[in-house]
Amino acid sequence: MKIKRRFIDISIGSVHYYTANESSIEAQELPVILMPASPFSARVLNPLTLEISKSRTAIAFDHLGQGDSCCPDEHEPDISYFSKKLI
Repeated sequence: MKIKRRFIDISIGSVHYYTANESSIEAQELPVILMPASPFSARVLNPLTLEISKSRTAIAFDHLGQGDSCCPDEHEPDISYFSKKLI
């Protein structure tokens, strides 16, 4: 299985994520979503992403301001900021 890099556009820029075994999405299986501990990039999850991808689609997102994702557009965002931006 190969890990692919992808981006999704949100109101303030782009969020970067890694994905593997996208074909299981077509089989209507729910993907496994992975989020790294902050302040790390989802790249640290690549070994786990590959392992999960043996049976399901695995998607590992970078947090805003980490990895190749855009930075928050507020100086000191709180948790409510992040929930509003990602919905």
